[in-house]
Amino acid sequence: MSSKRPDADERLLEALRRFHKLRRESHAAVAPPTAYCMVTREKVESLEEEFEDIKKMLRGIWVSVLLILVGLIIDIVIVRTGVLGGV
Repeated sequence: MSSKRPDADERLLEALRRFHKLRRESHAAVAPPTAYCMVTREKVESLEEEFEDIKKMLRGIWVSVLLILVGLIIDIVIVRTGVLGGV
């Protein structure tokens, strides 16, 4: 009932054997990167550095805002309780 020729299986098996043999024998040669890859990598690395600078600046702003809020809360508490003779 199969429409395959008897030698088709053998040809397929031989092709698979050759493929696996070549795959085992070949070692991937690492080619030098193209100019586009090098430029892209440099831009990505510079963007990473800029993002780190932005993150540091935002962290500093966040700390400043928190310190201002803590100072305001302390000031309000001192004035409400009259600890230091607040008016």
